[in-house]
Amino acid sequence: MLLIGAKSLAVLAVHANLDYTIDGNLAGAKLRNRLRGGSAMEWALAPQWSIVGEITGASRAEIGGKNEADFQLGARYALQPTPVLDFAAGRSLRASGTTVQGTVGLTWTIDVFKLFRR
Repeated sequence: MLLIGAKSLAVLAVHANLDYTIDGNLAGAKLRNRLRGGSAMEWALAPQWSIVGEITGASRAEIGGKNEADFQLGARYALQPTPVLDFAAGRSLRASGTTVQGTVGLTWTIDVFKLFRR
């Protein structure tokens, strides 16, 4: 289950998410249910460009494993109002995580509630 909240304040947008994943109990596996969360801020520089920063964390994937915490800094470029090209780079905040990471993506936002108002 994923819960996402967002709030725009003029040129600043704040996003928060919380995710709970049920991995199940497979015979012989050391899997656990996982809790993930994160927070991001987006600052609009120009109509098409914005800078983003994100901090995320996740509970350990297995019994005896280590929790994860990461951060990323990046930018977003709006090709039109939608889609938006996203790219970022970051690293783990803990020695047990991935040392360096990067993401590139294409975000297409649809206002689902607007579809039902017609």
